[in-house]
Amino acid sequence: MKAKLLALGFSLALALVTVGLSQDAGGTADGSASSLDGVFTQEQVERAQVIYDQQCASCHGADLGGSASAPQLSGIGFAFYWNDRSVHELFDYTKATMPLTRPGGLGDQEYVDLVALILHANGAPTGENELPADEEVLKGITFETEE
Repeated sequence: MKAKLLALGFSLALALVTVGLSQDAGGTADGSASSLDGVFTQEQVERAQVIYDQQCASCHGADLGGSASAPQLSGIGFAFYWNDRSVHELFDYTKATMPLTRPGGLGDQEYVDLVALILHANGAPTGENELPADEEVLKGITFETEE
């Protein structure tokens, strides 16, 4: 009986922590969230802007609008491609392919900050909690736009 109560208590505690984590990332109790739920902070966007200016703007343009040598990171074409995909897919793709001369050359925090900047450039609002570099949390957030 004591083992069953202990197991029940552990399961309840785990459920409460899981609900708390998903709601901290702007999510719902079932762990799902959208990029429109305020899943990153303004401070994160500002940090990312510095990284973007140094590492990305020369190819993707100062306004994330793309260039002859690199695709746009905001706008209807970008949104069409990434709509309804997980933010983790965007994070993972960015980490695996960028910067072009040294893919994976940035830290996870830098990549997740850049994803926050990209979400912001595509109309996603800021929130109270940073977008974490946590694979499971990122998998639970869907890229969406208001259009």
